[in-house]
Amino acid sequence: MRAKLTAVAFFAGLIAASGQPVSGEPEIRRALPVNTPAPTEMPGWMDRLPAPTPARREVPAATPIPVATPIPMDAATPRPSSPYTPSEQPFRPAPGGEGAQAPQPDESGSIRIAPSSGQIVDQARGQLELANSLYSRKMYDLAIPEYEKFLISSSPAEGRDGALFRLAECHRMLGNTPSARSGYEKLVMEFQKGEFAGAGAYRLGEFLFGEKNYEAANTQFQNAARESKDGEVRLTALYFSARSLDYLKQDKEALDAYKSVLAVPGKNPYRDHALMATADIASRDGDKEAALAAYEDLGKSGKSAMAVEAAVKAAALASDLGQKEKAAALFEKAIDNPDGGDWKSVAVIGLMRLRYQASSYKALVDMAAAADQLPADTRPEALQIIAASHRQLGNNLEARRTYDRILKEFPDSAPSDDARYQRLVSLYALKDKNLSAEVDAFLEKTTNPKERTQALLLKAETLFKQADYAGAGKVYEGLLSRELADDLRADALYKLAWCLANTGDHPAASSVYTEFLQKFPDHKLAATALAQRALSKQESKAFDSAIEDFDLIAEKYPGTKEHELALQQKALIFGQLKKYPEMTQAFEKLLADFPKSAAAAQANFWLGWAAFEQKDYKAAIPKLETARTLDAAQYGERASLRIILSYYYMEDRESVAREAANYKGGNLPAEITLWLASRLVDEGSYAKAEALLLPLASNPAALTPDAWINLGESEIRLGKFQEARGPIDKFLETARDSATRARGLMASAQIHLGMKDPAQAAPVVEEVLLLQPEGRLNAEARILQGDIQLAQGNADAAARSYMTVAVLLDDPAITPRALQKAANAYQRSNNRFEAEKALAQLREKYPDFQKSSKPPKTKS
Repeated sequence: MRAKLTAVAFFAGLIAASGQPVSGEPEIRRALPVNTPAPTEMPGWMDRLPAPTPARREVPAATPIPVATPIPMDAATPRPSSPYTPSEQPFRPAPGGEGAQAPQPDESGSIRIAPSSGQIVDQARGQLELANSLYSRKMYDLAIPEYEKFLISSSPAEGRDGALFRLAECHRMLGNTPSARSGYEKLVMEFQKGEFAGAGAYRLGEFLFGEKNYEAANTQFQNAARESKDGEVRLTALYFSARSLDYLKQDKEALDAYKSVLAVPGKNPYRDHALMATADIASRDGDKEAALAAYEDLGKSGKSAMAVEAAVKAAALASDLGQKEKAAALFEKAIDNPDGGDWKSVAVIGLMRLRYQASSYKALVDMAAAADQLPADTRPEALQIIAASHRQLGNNLEARRTYDRILKEFPDSAPSDDARYQRLVSLYALKDKNLSAEVDAFLEKTTNPKERTQALLLKAETLFKQADYAGAGKVYEGLLSRELADDLRADALYKLAWCLANTGDHPAASSVYTEFLQKFPDHKLAATALAQRALSKQESKAFDSAIEDFDLIAEKYPGTKEHELALQQKALIFGQLKKYPEMTQAFEKLLADFPKSAAAAQANFWLGWAAFEQKDYKAAIPKLETARTLDAAQYGERASLRIILSYYYMEDRESVAREAANYKGGNLPAEITLWLASRLVDEGSYAKAEALLLPLASNPAALTPDAWINLGESEIRLGKFQEARGPIDKFLETARDSATRARGLMASAQIHLGMKDPAQAAPVVEEVLLLQPEGRLNAEARILQGDIQLAQGNADAAARSYMTVAVLLDDPAITPRALQKAANAYQRSNNRFEAEKALAQLREKYPDFQKSSKPPKTKS
């Protein structure tokens, strides 16, 4: 029998508790082995298991010990009770003689072919004795087949649990790990009671624990603790059960298990480890007071490394709880402990942190020499604290030098990331000209989210000041997905919106301005953001929403520059929407509230323009003259033209002549000619209008957009579609506002349709409908859309387009024509019911139209 080893000896050097980092304090780790030792020998306590059953008979020396060949079987193959079939069962030699004895008859005179039950039991015992004998002599390779033969031939035999365990142990000793594990699993499946069951459960727990299958390992360790009759064995199993639960983060169950370990009286090698673990769990679960008490208790255990560890952890918790003096005392106690080891350097760093929090910057700067004595793994953080102290004292040059030292000597250390950023701060304070390049280099290396955010802000500001709005916008957008202080988030939001607007993405800019106003309604830039949002909406042609924003500015921020801008832009929107009375009112309000406005020339021009459009030429002239005086470059020619026309319409020949002598904008007779041509177009005299306009077309610079559109539309009406292309294209080149462009596009679509190309005409009409969502031009566009659909053979769709006009517009010049076309289209689609319905509506609302139009032909 080998000398027994205790559980303590078996696990010596393997047991340790792992600490958890305390928030805000240095992360404290204990590098201890997780797995149990490699199974090279059976632990001593397993020798305490019941000894093999003693043999009831001895094998004579003359009789050779039979060595059976094991039958190979895998785990999935059912094991038979015997390797032979009943008919093949051989006779065994009887002990005490050579050869086989003749079979003896039973009481009835019959001769048995198979051995009696007593013989089977004796054979099983002999087989087990043989296997145990080989096992005790460490002849594991020879013991395996004998155990297998015993297990196969004697399923219910006494000692089966021991045989299963020792068979698995043989495989383990020989390094056959899969077979060993399979053996332990078979043992615990067949036997849940007894010391062999406990031993197998412990062995299986070792495998599972090493594989980090802690839940299953815990089950096996608990079984081992329950079945073992040895106190030390139970304690070991209980401790590893607690560790398994600890790894599973089942804190309540782990805590109860550790308390069970602590409750074991007498010599307990796991007491300090369990106490440390309970403190770690309490700290992890937020029960800092309980954790602090446990760490302090453990720290009183002497000068061991564990006591130092406990003191450091207690100090960290005390600091976190605001007990700064106690924390400092505990750190100093750990520093003074000669057995501190690595924990001493952690204590030094902890004390330095406390001093930094207390703003003792001068004392920290004086610790520079002490920092140089720290191990290489903690020295970078000490230098980092010293550099920060220099920066707090305003010594940015020395701070930068210290940061440079960290980056040079410890480039891969954790503090190096912070050092890179803090170095940028020092460079900023020193106004270093290489700051931008340094920021880019920093971003390539750092991984700290907060510092990357700060550096990205620096980069965004740099790009923004350089008017690189596309680049700055991308950086600001990325920053908004990061954690930012409110003031930084507000600044990033506002500047992102500005960048988007300046790169032409006005819908996105409007959305970001909205987010800014929702999150920061009282920000100093709220009025400006509201004005910028309105401008972005205006650029996106969301005019109604833009006007609402401008009205809100007038209500919330009267008398401000944003209010002045709001009145100006509101008036321009009304002008674009052809709401001239509203435009006039807004410009007059602007001049009344802000007489020295920079937009005064623009306001006077449009007021004069509106009066001119209303044929109030006498009122238009002074406004236009003021605009021309205030801003000749912008409004000189434009105002002069309308002044000349105003005098023309007033038949003031002398004034016309005077203005014409100073006019630099073109040939006035051509203007009059164009006006006359326009009148002819309105009257439907397209041939005469074309005759007037064609001579002027040889000098394109002399023709206005109106002349081009009039010429093009006249040629369209005359069926000269190819000739009309040039004038219409010229008109579209200068068309900017929605109404003007829509008119040109209408003409372009008519050309495509006239040239038998309805597919090209269709999308052009769709654009017209978008530009003019209502009104006469919209109705004409819908009629043209129906014509295109009809040309494409879709009479039903054409009819619907025509009928839409009848629903949306009641115009005696347009609506009856649309109804007539609808009736014709319905007839072509063989929808007589809807055709008659359209005709009935036409006869009822526009009876005079039918008298001048032929009714559509109906199909039988």
